[in-house]
Amino acid sequence: TWSLGGRPIQPMASTMDSSGDLRSTVLLRNLNRENNAQVLTCTASNNDRTAPISNKVSLRVLSPPKSVSIDKRLASFQAGQRYNISCTVTGSFPTPRVQVYRGAELL
Repeated sequence: TWSLGGRPIQPMASTMDSSGDLRSTVLLRNLNRENNAQVLTCTASNNDRTAPISNKVSLRVLSPPKSVSIDKRLASFQAGQRYNISCTVTGSFPTPRVQVYRGAELL
């Protein structure tokens, strides 16, 4: 049986090869950022007298940033002064690389 995040999911197919090994396949559709780090589990049992065995994998779902914002506390700037301006990126996996430009110049 299969489960994702503790909830059962249906296999797409189960096939047995000539040596008697069973292969069960699951199709994961529409994964999103909420699925990141969820555990996918495959559990096997063939009777009620022995404990089932399972194997697990933690999903890593790559997600683009949800938003990028620049702290705009000041509407204008004065020549010759120094300013700290923050750029905040939310909702991405893995953590994004943030680059700040002034015109075409990388700061």
